[in-house]
Amino acid sequence: MQTMRYVCLLVVCTSGLVLAGATGDDDLASVVAKGDVKCLELWDGFRRFVAEELDVQRVFDKSGKVRRVRRIRSDYYIVRLPSARPDDPDAVLEFRDVLEVDGKPVRRNPARLMALLTVKGASLREESCRLHAASNEHNLFGSGWQINFTASIAGYIHKVPDLQTTYRLAPEMAGSNDEAVVCFEETGTHTRMGEGSCVAPQPLPGAGCIHMTKGDYDILSGEVTVTLKTLPVRMRVLVEYRAGPGGLRVPARRVMSILNAKWRDGVVVQAEATYSNFRRFSAESTVSFEPIR
Repeated sequence: MQTMRYVCLLVVCTSGLVLAGATGDDDLASVVAKGDVKCLELWDGFRRFVAEELDVQRVFDKSGKVRRVRRIRSDYYIVRLPSARPDDPDAVLEFRDVLEVDGKPVRRNPARLMALLTVKGASLREESCRLHAASNEHNLFGSGWQINFTASIAGYIHKVPDLQTTYRLAPEMAGSNDEAVVCFEETGTHTRMGEGSCVAPQPLPGAGCIHMTKGDYDILSGEVTVTLKTLPVRMRVLVEYRAGPGGLRVPARRVMSILNAKWRDGVVVQAEATYSNFRRFSAESTVSFEPIR
């Protein structure tokens, strides 16, 4: 498989609000607003814990046969980077501290971990790029591919003035008694995902859907697809969330797929992660873990 370019997602930039849909703009506006609130609650809860992530990565050939497999066990964190803007919430940046690769322990340096989590960079983007690079260095299909989208996918329903996103209620789900489904499409020149250099990424407009429970609007799942400009592939990310310990909403599963229509079954690469062993987390002058009760 040829070398792939850098793909990143920084929720420092989030979403503007444009409404569309035949089911009634007032209803849609209400659903999006409630989903936005639940997204921020979800992010706030994510910052309180560290989870164990088991990520199974597979590379396929054109015939659909699995050529390589890697199993990466990591501690998964949300790192909070304060925003300098009063109208923008603190950044949601996802970090993986790798513990094992294919069952073999990875040598860990506590001082390096503390430096990664606490040392400030020259800019928010520089800090973001540094954390993303450290999180993905053991990826089977290249460290340039960022796959830390577990919390970030919910951000497609979160809004600030900088970006333009069109929302609509999914017609096939409008009558559902169980779920409210909001589909989205990025329409502006700035997007959440970027291709190329992490420091100066090129925009990659995303489209997909966010699924929420009706009534309380807890986020159940989110899916987004982007089409790369430098390679004939698409990237699709699906994330599922569930109720967790201590009343927090936690990640359940994340599936990142790189797709090429000319390949059998369409899949070039797939990374499927599951989450368990949730513990409270803090990063100040020390790093500590406590069970969530």
